[in-house]
Parts: sequence; C-alpha cells; structure tokens
Amino acid sequence: MNYNRLLTGLIPLALFASASVCRAQSVGSTDVRSCEVAVDPSSRMLLPDGSSLAIDASSIAVRDSYTAVAGSVVVWPPHATRATPWTESAVGVIRSPSGALALIPTPKELPQAAYPRIASAGKAGWHFTFVVGKLGTRTNALAFDSASIWYGRYDGRGWHDVRSVATASAASLLPGVSSDLVATDDEVAFVYAFDPVSTAKGADPRVQGVVMLRHHNGRWLSDTLLTWEAPSFIQLVHERGSALRAVFTQSYFASGRSHPRSLFTVQFKDGWAIPELLLEDSLGYIGAPLIASGDSPPRVVGWRRASFDKRLETVGWGELAMDGSLRVRGDVAAFDPSRRVGVVETAAHHTLLFIPSDSSRSELRVSVIHDGAIDVLRMVHVPAAQSLTIGASLPDGRVLIVTGGLGSIPTEPPASSYLTALAVHCGATP
Repeated sequence: MNYNRLLTGLIPLALFASASVCRAQSVGSTDVRSCEVAVDPSSRMLLPDGSSLAIDASSIAVRDSYTAVAGSVVVWPPHATRATPWTESAVGVIRSPSGALALIPTPKELPQAAYPRIASAGKAGWHFTFVVGKLGTRTNALAFDSASIWYGRYDGRGWHDVRSVATASAASLLPGVSSDLVATDDEVAFVYAFDPVSTAKGADPRVQGVVMLRHHNGRWLSDTLLTWEAPSFIQLVHERGSALRAVFTQSYFASGRSHPRSLFTVQFKDGWAIPELLLEDSLGYIGAPLIASGDSPPRVVGWRRASFDKRLETVGWGELAMDGSLRVRGDVAAFDPSRRVGVVETAAHHTLLFIPSDSSRSELRVSVIHDGAIDVLRMVHVPAAQSLTIGASLPDGRVLIVTGGLGSIPTEPPASSYLTALAVHCGATP
C-alpha cells in the first residue's frame, strides 16, 4: 500500500483520550416536538418488462430527480418462483422521476466488480468505487487479505474513467464497516480501517489505523492515520468549507488500563488532525456510528450502544458541533443486535432514524430528530425489512427508502426489494 502521508499519532491519541471524556456533554432529551409521518404504498422493484429485482443495497445517491442505488443486483424474470434461475449482471439501479427502473450494468473493464458505493457527480452522473480481492484474513472473516480499489463514473448511458486507483491489504472495506463515498464539487473520498495483525503472524501490532482515499486536483491520494487499535466501524462526512470529518469506534488504552470500544472523531483538512474521544460507555461498548449526509451544523450523530451481555442494543444520539464537541441527547430504542439501523437527512434538515421492530420483520420504528429534540413516530409497515434499510431525500421533500428480504411463499422469487416513499411533517417549535 502506498501512502503519501504517514502520521504516527499513537501517543497523542492515548494522551488526549484520557483528557477528553468531557468532550461529550449529556443533556436531557425529554423535549419532544409534534411530527407526523405519511407513508405511500410500497412497490416491488420491477423492470419495465416485469422482471423482479433484489438488490443488496449498500449506498444511495440522488442527482436532480434521479435516484441511484448501488449494490449487487439479482434479476428474476416475470412470474419467477423459488425454483427459477436468476442472473446477476448489474451493480445498481436508477429510478427515474416517473418511477421507472433501469439497471446500471457492470463495467466491462471490471466483470468481477463487487461492493459498490456511490455518490452524485452532478451533471456528470455518479461516482462509483468497487472492491476486488480476497475476503477473509487470518483472524477477521470480514476484512480483505488483499484487494484493489477501482473507480468509475456512470453517466446514465455508459461508463467512463474506469481504473484501479489503489491497493490495500488487511483492510476492512465492506460497506457499513468502511465509510460511504463522499463527494463535493472537486473531491471524492472514503475511509477504511486496516490491521496487518489480522493477516500475518509477527506483524507489528503498533501499525494499524485509518486510510483516507481521495481524488483531489486530478490525482488519487492516500493519507494514513495510525490509531491505538484498528477501528471497528468508521463513517465520513463533509463539513462546510474544505474539511472532512471521520467518526469511528475503537478500543484504546489510557490511564493505565484498556477501555472498551468508544466513539472518536478526527478532522481531515490537508492532513489528519489528532483524534478526539467523544463518548465512552461504562456499562458496555459503542457500536457503529450513524451519520446522515448533509453539512448543516450542529450535525446529528447516532451510535449503536451495546451492553456486555449483547442481548439488546440501543440507539443513542447527540449533536456534533463544528469544534468537534458532542452534546449527548439520549437513547431512542432497544432492538435486536442482528438488525441494522438506517439514517437519512431530509430536505428540511431533519434526521430520520429507521429502527427495526422487535416484534415484526416487516415494521420499522421511525424517529425524527430536529431542533435538538426527538419525536418517536409510529411503526411503519414495509415489506421484507430484513436487511439494511437505506434511504435518501428526494427533491420533493419526501424520503425514499429501500428494503428487502426473502420471499415468504413458494410462488414468489426467493428474494425481492421494495421502494417506499414517506413524508415527515413537524409542527412549529413550541
């Protein structure tokens, strides 16, 4: 792996962590606003010829009135049943303003393209990155022993600039573990963790951390930040101006003892700053951070909070200020830790959390965060909410979410994906 910058930062991180627990300010979250949600009927994802789609959706992006969903796509012909053969020939789907769906074909230069992530490229179409490599290391089944990272731009008609832009080893590159793809007018970036100890015996245990891969001024650059341990989950967001901010979870050592997985943040602006500890849970550990796109401060940040018995997890949330401090607001709901939580920012700068129901695989609890408070709305029925719920804000103010799961009867395809549009309306702050 070639790095343009290598920041050590190990000792500063440990020293800062012991002094930065107070960065998180806990405040009450009982102030609730009145919001309502209106849900349109869900629709199965079908091509114009009636073929049914199941997409392992990993990311979503909106350009003008077109919505593109990235992920491996399985296509079943019309009237397919569980016994019908399927084909896989696409890396995503585009939904037109009329609701018609079209496949995003796999780039011919990269027939083995996998794990796509997407971001809007404005009038130029959509940015894509892909991962090609061997999944599974000596100690981590979800990391890549070695991999190449590819870039391509799709304009709705064809592919452009498809090429390999980096190599990685011992890298956590799966969507959900590494960050979404973040794009601005002049930059494309995402971040991932690496841990050589997971790949080779005898590897230096002090060399692990985070890599920022970005396209800037016509070049692809890699910037590395060493951390105390390899982060477990990481997300990346764009801040106002030219800065980027990563939020990640990792365990660390400070004050003479090891600390469980905690929430950290670090800014990137022409280079990595020193990571800051945002939150530690004395009764458990912090799981995946939940951050929606958008750059309106203060930014709403969520996180999965797990107890050591792992029977249930809760969703915590707070507000991340421009100076990197976190105001903790509280917890939302408990849920099965095997399920995944979705997060979307609306056009009105409200943050929606989609939390799986404890009692049904076809229900999501919708919560809306705005004006420093949270409103837990009613359960929303959606077909087959068995995998990750992802969504995006549409130009008309609604939110479009993608859900999917296994077929329930023999006459259905083995798996299907669905689109559901909903609108959230909040009253004025009392």
